[in-house]
Amino acid sequence: MARARVLWPILLSTSELADAMGCDRRYVRQMIANGMPVQKIGVKKRILVADATVHIRKNFQQDGSPK
Repeated sequence: MARARVLWPILLSTSELADAMGCDRRYVRQMIANGMPVQKIGVKKRILVADATVHIRKNFQQDGSPK
């Protein structure tokens, strides 16, 4: 029997965040270019879920369109 994950991921890759948001990676890269913070771990870039949530709430309207 496989063990269930206890915690949700804290850091996501660009692809993982795009999948979670239901959009293309290019859109996530555009969010990064517009100021969403990115964490560098070695050579890989990861996005804190909390940072993504704050950026989305600050820059998007309730219907999902940019402010």
